[in-house]
Amino acid sequence: MVSAETALTNAQQAKDVATKDVTNGKSKVQAADAAVKSAQDNQQQVAAQVAATNTKLSQDRAALETASQAVTAAKQGVKQAQDNIVALQNALPMFNFTSEQIATTKALAQEIATDIANYQYLGTYTIQNANAFQNWANAMTNSQIQSDLDMGRFNDYFKQIASTYNNWTDNLQKDRDETVNLKNVTADQANELSIFTADLLNKIANQLGISGIVSKEVATVGASELANEVVKLCEKDGKSDGHYIYALHQAYYDHGLANTPASDSEKNTMGENDYGESLSTYFSSNLSSEMSMAEVKQQLVQVIAGMLFVDKGSMMGHAISMCGLDNIYNANKEQVIGVAPSFVETNDDNALSFHINQPQSDLLDSANSKQAGITTPLQTGKPSDGKAELAQAQATLAAKEKDAAAKQTAVDEDNTELTQLNKDLAAKKQKTQQAQAQLDTASDALKGSQTALTSAQDKITAANAALAKAQARLQTAQQAVATATQDVAKAQKTQQDKQTALNNAQTKLNSEQNKLDTINQQLKAQQANLTTAQQAATNGQQTVAAATQALTKSQAKLQNLQNQLQAMQGQTKAIQEAQTALTKATAALTAAEQELQKQQAALVQLKKTVSDNQAKVADAQANLKKAQTTAAAAKNALAKANAELANAQPDSVKYGKLVKIKAVVITVGDKLPNPIIDNGSIVVDTPSTQSIVLMTLAAASD
Repeated sequence: MVSAETALTNAQQAKDVATKDVTNGKSKVQAADAAVKSAQDNQQQVAAQVAATNTKLSQDRAALETASQAVTAAKQGVKQAQDNIVALQNALPMFNFTSEQIATTKALAQEIATDIANYQYLGTYTIQNANAFQNWANAMTNSQIQSDLDMGRFNDYFKQIASTYNNWTDNLQKDRDETVNLKNVTADQANELSIFTADLLNKIANQLGISGIVSKEVATVGASELANEVVKLCEKDGKSDGHYIYALHQAYYDHGLANTPASDSEKNTMGENDYGESLSTYFSSNLSSEMSMAEVKQQLVQVIAGMLFVDKGSMMGHAISMCGLDNIYNANKEQVIGVAPSFVETNDDNALSFHINQPQSDLLDSANSKQAGITTPLQTGKPSDGKAELAQAQATLAAKEKDAAAKQTAVDEDNTELTQLNKDLAAKKQKTQQAQAQLDTASDALKGSQTALTSAQDKITAANAALAKAQARLQTAQQAVATATQDVAKAQKTQQDKQTALNNAQTKLNSEQNKLDTINQQLKAQQANLTTAQQAATNGQQTVAAATQALTKSQAKLQNLQNQLQAMQGQTKAIQEAQTALTKATAALTAAEQELQKQQAALVQLKKTVSDNQAKVADAQANLKKAQTTAAAAKNALAKANAELANAQPDSVKYGKLVKIKAVVITVGDKLPNPIIDNGSIVVDTPSTQSIVLMTLAAASD
């Protein structure tokens, strides 16, 4: 019994330890779970930062790409500006005049100037009959080009013509970008072509060395309008095969250069005119009504080259105008000029014509209001040399490159930040994995502790059951012993009473036996007397009657004694029965004592079982201690919070299911008292050999 109580005490202690381990394990699991959640939150935050940085990186890369494209565009702008400088420097073609052409042109110009000084100048007639004219005409005419034209070798013609001005092309970007609708040339476009032609003719005069003799060509508002009006009338009436006299007359009239308007009789074309128009027409089914301004200018240069080098068929009339030789008479005045192209669609071919109008200076009259604008130069100024545009393009490039560098820096910073964030993310992931591993370890340890606690509780339950059985058997044995003891006492008392009665009856029996012996002796004596009397009967009847009476009394007395003897003998049987009962009670007592010894042996076995269970509990405690060690890191993270939480918990949470019963000591035969809750000491050691320790245990083995 004592061993079972000790086993229960040890099991309760093991259960308390296991309960504490489970509580600590739960705290560690909670701490580890919180650590996992914190690590996951940190990981998610870094992942969000990575995503945001990736988004920013994409945006910055897009911005960098845009900036890079802007830099590329700016570089292209710089290149274009540089090309424009070159183009501006080559904005006008350089004709390949031979030394003979230059010399004969100078000679002719000088002869004309001399004729004017001698008042011998009669206009174009004087020029064409000058002594130097034929030499000049021969020198200016390119026989090969003339032959190609006459023989219809147009491909060779255009190739040879282009060679006279070094195959010049207009590389100005603005000219390449501008589209000219040849069916509807705008005033600004006519102005542009007028200025271009004036600059080109002045350059030709300079190349030929006669710029100081001939008038300077000036593009004016009125002359450009006049040329454009001629073009509109030609296009309206479908005229493209020569000078349209009606258009020239009407345009001159509208601008105050003719006294009367044009008449319908003038609606015809002629090979020559008196209005100062130089005209060249190119017929082709491949011609398009839309060209770039650069293409239009290139066509115009080709036309002027043809007028210079293949004009013998017109008695060099076009070449005279292009060189300004017909205006030496008014050399002290500027020669106004207006140029516009026309485009006429015919049944066979399309016709592109350039109308170069140079009204004679002697027609100009400042008093004529209709001539307003004829002498007003076009306000376009000199063409820019392109340096300012280049500087601006270079400044733009520098700004774009600076912006691109800033965008690149932003991308580099994004990449650096992203690299660091990825490292941080990897670290956070590793911490999350470590925290998860700690949580798994703590959870496994908790499961082990819970298993150990469950095992300890089961063992205590079994031990309680075994103790209860032992207590029940002990109580039964104690009750049997008490009953047997009472029965023995009663039997002993009955035996004593019956022994006393037996002794008394024996004494009385002895006394009565003595009396019987006396009576028997008396009977014998009386029989003897009877015999004597009988023998003496003969002696007398009275003696016989007296003897018979005496014999009858003796027989009655004997019968009485015999009855008393039987009664005494019955008392002896009761004594024997009491003795038998005493023997049985003694045997029952012996059996009860044997059963008690058997139960004590069972308790010894229970002690051994509990001792074995204590070893198992010790193993569980060792395993729990390992779990505690494993979860120590997680426990430290929340130690402070757990302490504060523990202080704030109610007693029901603090103690949980761990409730201890105050130990009591009872003596065999005493009534069991009601249990008393005592969360203090859980082990009571009493000197009594028959004591019971009551407590609530989590587990016990049967």
